[in-house]
Amino acid sequence: MENFCSQGQREVKRASELKAVLSDKNFPDDFVVYEVCRAEKRKGDLRYDLTLIQRKLLGRELPKTFGHYHLHQEPELYEILSGSVNFLIQRYEVDPLIISEAYLIEAQKGDRVIIPFGFGMVSINSNINEEALIGNWINNSTVNSYDFFQECRGACYYILNRGEGVWQAERNDNYKEVAPLIVLRPKILSSELENLNFLIQPEKYRNFLTIDNLYKKL
Repeated sequence: MENFCSQGQREVKRASELKAVLSDKNFPDDFVVYEVCRAEKRKGDLRYDLTLIQRKLLGRELPKTFGHYHLHQEPELYEILSGSVNFLIQRYEVDPLIISEAYLIEAQKGDRVIIPFGFGMVSINSNINEEALIGNWINNSTVNSYDFFQECRGACYYILNRGEGVWQAERNDNYKEVAPLIVLRPKILSSELENLNFLIQPEKYRNFLTIDNLYKKL
């Protein structure tokens, strides 16, 4: 998908740049894993980014992004433009090595996924037969923080390929404690969230931006 980024700033992430967050500490290969197009569109205080995740496995792991938290815990809205994507989201209370909540959100083309307050996240291409293209709306002032994912060698679970569209979660032992991984599907966005104002004034929408309101368990 060569022309997915036409107006924004394109960034390329290679496997060598992801080694710090891979389950295989000696992963030898180097290739493009994903590309990000920053600010493909703008709407007031919001910007629209694109992420294209390739198909090639990272050893046993499904192709994924590096992973990040938001410095001030802001929410974010993703939409799946093509392919299939799993979002692994995790939250800690005080110690980033003790994860109190961990979810895997299974999303398909057309789904919209909100990352709620305080959650770190990783985007994963769950179907290695095709590329995955994701769009996201985010407040332009939001700052991504990658430090905890780098220090912990990735998210609290690694999502491994079992073949034929089946995945397996493997606990990342660099964390002290990890909550059980719960699999979710996104609900249809409520009408109160359609105007994206929750990305500009998130505190006003805190009651809407909960796991129970946004997702259903599988």
